[in-house]
Amino acid sequence: MSSSFAVFTVCGANAGIRWVKTPSVSNICKRAEAPERICDYDNLVYACCRCNSVKMDARCVLNPCEQAYGQHLKILPDGAIQGLTAQGRELIEISQLARPRITQARQRLLNLFRVLQESQDPRAAALLQHYFSFPSNLPMLSQSRPPHGNSRPDGIVQSGHERERRGELPAVH
Repeated sequence: MSSSFAVFTVCGANAGIRWVKTPSVSNICKRAEAPERICDYDNLVYACCRCNSVKMDARCVLNPCEQAYGQHLKILPDGAIQGLTAQGRELIEISQLARPRITQARQRLLNLFRVLQESQDPRAAALLQHYFSFPSNLPMLSQSRPPHGNSRPDGIVQSGHERERRGELPAVH
């Protein structure tokens, strides 16, 4: 599983923040494109349900396990998203990341993050930790049993849950 716990957090509307009710596990490359990779941990990432369903049948554009999204996408201070490469622009189109509602949600999150980060109030630090820390409601992959076995059993030690347990994750992301 990708160490970046949510591949489609760029939407900003409901992914990558603790109030996500039900994150889903998404295949980077879809079954039709790579049926042998359906349970391959290197092909699985967490995504918000909306982003996962929007890109459901899209071909594999960018694999965040291989290429950092920051090389292809830029989030502007007003919440707009800019494609820096052809692949980034294609991801924006496929995932519908330029919709006005999504752009406004990203702007609100960026503003909230800045205000909380700049504040000296301990309550702001607690809110920053609560809303922008590693989500506690992600599935425990160490307890999952894929149909064809675990293709990377040694990868469990690199999972978000294990890294959090060892205190290796940053307080906020």
